[in-house]
Amino acid sequence: MPRVQWAALALRAAAVVGAVYVLLIGVLFFLQNRLIYPAPRGGARDPRDAGLADAERLELAASDGVRLESWILFPPGVERRALPLLLSFHGNAESLTHDAPILDAQRREGVAVASIDYRGYGLSGGAPSERGLIEDGLAALRAVRARPEIDPRRVVLHGRSLGSGVAIAVAAEVADSAPVAGVVIEAGFDSLRAVAKRAMPYIPAFLVRSPFDSRARVARVRCPILFLHGDADTIVPIEHGRALEAAAPRVAAFHVVAGAGHNDLIDAAGPRYYRWLADFTRDPAR
Repeated sequence: MPRVQWAALALRAAAVVGAVYVLLIGVLFFLQNRLIYPAPRGGARDPRDAGLADAERLELAASDGVRLESWILFPPGVERRALPLLLSFHGNAESLTHDAPILDAQRREGVAVASIDYRGYGLSGGAPSERGLIEDGLAALRAVRARPEIDPRRVVLHGRSLGSGVAIAVAAEVADSAPVAGVVIEAGFDSLRAVAKRAMPYIPAFLVRSPFDSRARVARVRCPILFLHGDADTIVPIEHGRALEAAAPRVAAFHVVAGAGHNDLIDAAGPRYYRWLADFTRDPAR
């Protein structure tokens, strides 16, 4: 075949590959929220239906009016006065109903616990976005601080996976006005764009509309931060957590859970997991 014909075929092949790539980029761009926020819908409206006999519903709304589902749990056998509280932000495919056993186990360590379903998750209204989830976290913080049983100066934020981005953003936004007592980062990432770049290196990172740049935000968080990360995490490798640790002004500890991946850290850590969080919630500065 003449050289000119080979060149023409090569150009056509390149054009086809280019068109397919552009199409793939377009599909991922418009469907990325479904990938970032695979939000489970439904679940228990009454905590008792999730096995939490004495939990309470917290009815709250974000600053833009979106109604949010939230629960608060108190430790058994403890006077409900000036309690420390762990406010937990769950991962991207979780919900209050899914996390009910974790919340129950945590409060049995002697601290109050609260959590929310982000907008678009569980029974909460709205649709998820980075700014929306941050507003949801701020609304939850305002709500728990208003509870008479809780010492508003002793609220610790806990973010797991996607929730780590929410916890850091909320802590950063209140750092200068009403700082939280501490932050727990579990399987946290330095930025969602970095996670996306690792999973799909052929996709330009700037196309990720929910960057969750936790590495930049954590520099504004001056309260103690406790890190938990599995050394076998292949979804958010431990290097992400170490990058956050390096950028954080005040690190309390970094617990490496040997053999733990992204979704089995609690099982791998065992009872230590709940003790770490409870001890830190009671006294983040120790």
